[in-house]
Amino acid sequence: IYIVLKLYENNSLKEVIGKQGRLSKDQARVYLLQTLSGLFNCHKNKVLYKDLKPGNILLDKKMEATISDFSLATILNSNNKQVKGRCGTGYYIAPEVTSNNSYSFSIDI
Repeated sequence: IYIVLKLYENNSLKEVIGKQGRLSKDQARVYLLQTLSGLFNCHKNKVLYKDLKPGNILLDKKMEATISDFSLATILNSNNKQVKGRCGTGYYIAPEVTSNNSYSFSIDI
């Protein structure tokens, strides 16, 4: 997989939350919808992201969110509809991953 991203001069969502504290409901809603749009595009193209967290959501000049760091991503296909194995980061890992069962796109949401 080759992914080309534009230059992001602002911080990640993690850094924004660290600087300003809790997001307002409106800010959270906007970033959530933008992130879900990115996940929808990943899943539409059979890409299982596997590491969604504020540190992997970059904000551009307009403060629009984009998912970054596809290092753990997996492409699922007709021969490979589910995967197994531990992946992700600490508190952001889905329960399916920690139980050592097979999982699919639901772990990204």
